[in-house]
Amino acid sequence: MNSPTAAISLTQIAALADLCPEYFARHADSLPPTHPVHTGSRGRPQKAFDIDDLAALIVARTGHLSEAVVRLRLALAMGASVRIVQVNDKHVLVRDDEDLQDLDPAVAQAVLDQIHEHNELIDRRRTRRHPATEESQP
Repeated sequence: MNSPTAAISLTQIAALADLCPEYFARHADSLPPTHPVHTGSRGRPQKAFDIDDLAALIVARTGHLSEAVVRLRLALAMGASVRIVQVNDKHVLVRDDEDLQDLDPAVAQAVLDQIHEHNELIDRRRTRRHPATEESQP
């Protein structure tokens, strides 16, 4: 007798992890396999992880850690720098520790553009505060 298995969709796990769903696609080889879940709505079924597979992964990666260590790592990870860039009328969250070559080319270019704009702004502010002065020669 087959019983239904609890699952969590890729969109749900991405929201819980505060990551974009594309992150999981890029790291699919280190995650449990996904399976389609039909929601009754039109279109493609959602990709989902089996809850038991996901729980086994979590235990395998963190089972040796104490609750205090897990909480500390979570707190430190939550402080990780992120950028929000706009690509094709969509906002994309990109962590600073993600490799640009792993990103969609349009997203990578938007990140680079944002970094250059930020650096130019800092340079303009620095120049305004400390204008170049000519040294007087005796």
